[in-house]
Amino acid sequence: MKGKWTKWTAVVVACWVGLVLSGCACLQREAPAKPAAIGEGPACPIVTRKAGKTHVAMAFPTGNTKTSVILLEKISPAEIRVGQPFEYTIDVTNLTNCKLDDVVVTDQLPDMFELKGSQPQARVSAEGEARWAVGTIDGEETKTIRVSGVAKKTGEVTHCAKVEYRTNLCLTVNVVEPKLHLVKTAPAEALLCDDIPVRLVVSNLGSGSAQNVQVVDTLPEGLMTTDGKNRVAMDIGQLGAGESRELTFVAKANRTGTFRNSAKATGEGGLMASAETSTIVRQPVLTIAKTGPDNRFVGRPLDYVITVANRGDAPAANLVVQDPLPVGTSLVKASDNGMLQGGRVTWTMERLDPGQSKTLSLMLRADSIGTVRNVATATAVCAAPVSATAQTVVAGVPAILLEVIDLDDPIEVGAKETYVIVVTNQGSAPGTNITVTGTFEDSMNYVSSSGPTIGTLVGRSVKFAPLPSLGPKEKATYRVVVEAAKTGDTRFNVSLSSDQLTRTVDETEATNIY
Repeated sequence: MKGKWTKWTAVVVACWVGLVLSGCACLQREAPAKPAAIGEGPACPIVTRKAGKTHVAMAFPTGNTKTSVILLEKISPAEIRVGQPFEYTIDVTNLTNCKLDDVVVTDQLPDMFELKGSQPQARVSAEGEARWAVGTIDGEETKTIRVSGVAKKTGEVTHCAKVEYRTNLCLTVNVVEPKLHLVKTAPAEALLCDDIPVRLVVSNLGSGSAQNVQVVDTLPEGLMTTDGKNRVAMDIGQLGAGESRELTFVAKANRTGTFRNSAKATGEGGLMASAETSTIVRQPVLTIAKTGPDNRFVGRPLDYVITVANRGDAPAANLVVQDPLPVGTSLVKASDNGMLQGGRVTWTMERLDPGQSKTLSLMLRADSIGTVRNVATATAVCAAPVSATAQTVVAGVPAILLEVIDLDDPIEVGAKETYVIVVTNQGSAPGTNITVTGTFEDSMNYVSSSGPTIGTLVGRSVKFAPLPSLGPKEKATYRVVVEAAKTGDTRFNVSLSSDQLTRTVDETEATNIY
């Protein structure tokens, strides 16, 4: 035995009828009918003759075809003539189920034999040895060598064949190379309020199983799973060739920005694969401003302007602006299809892109005195609500109506005349410190006066003390009684002043005295 293989050499000496079989000490003249039955006796060649043929066979190394490795057989005509071509064959049979390698058959050609050819072609040495490199013979396979030649003279032609082969003891070990591959997917963009679904798929694209496989995804600052974790891990264990496993989770951002994170898959023996995703988180940022008059009188229109802008980096979808009507006001009109419903004006817009703004207008009517506090609010998907307030002080207007009449006209000298003075506040605000003064001519003499305040005679005038307040739609009635002193067309003049008036209100009543 040499190295990892054993090389056996077998020699067969072929002997034919009519020839001297020199060197064939174990020649059996009475051979079994079938050479394939070799194996009962010692390890010697078996020779048989039949139908003009001589058959020499031997099994190596034991001589028993059941326990040997290779069988070598030579078949030749039992008798040949000088100078006439003839052919003999050499059969090599693998008696095992395993292949034999490097099989070589040699045949020592005698001097009196002239080789004409062979199939396959032989290599002949200077010493007359023919060599055939048969190569590999599979289990139970037979390969045949055909040799042709002529005998150059009469006599005995003896030629001996031998066979060499190699057997291998082989151990087959399956060599594998598992290879991990990781794919990670996540949205390229998301809004701050959105869930961010993440999917990891680890695969074994190599051969053989990957052992102790684990997938780990460590999230960057500002990004966490919906259950509050910043690290996601999955122990997969064994991952066979061609197999894949999937891991999914949902993340949430707590700020805007670009989030890059790399997931890693590892396995026994230094196996590793990684995959990275990048998600840009955006958010619409709304601003709102509202302007309106600081002061208005009751009944006058209140004009308000609302400006909504998107200062963020994502579209503001489903933008809604609402403006509840303050108490004491009513809607006159609203721009951009603003609709009044449930006591509030509502505007809706499909979207407002980053950097864009929208201006809306609203007209109300002030129905009562007081402070109108008007609040507008804007909302959109994923945007924080914003509001703006405008405040208007609504004041009333004291509109004073002064009336004076005489009850009897004309009158006789010596008769009395009563003048009735009526002060009416037709406005929306109280009138304060209202002072009424009645003046009569020398054709009349003062008799008496009455009213909400005391009247005092000063010369030819009756001056009433100031009335502190006269509310909207209220009236105050004064009376002045005089006596006719002489005939003529006389006049009774009334003058009114108040805190709200910058000049007096004057009325005159004519009376005829006869």
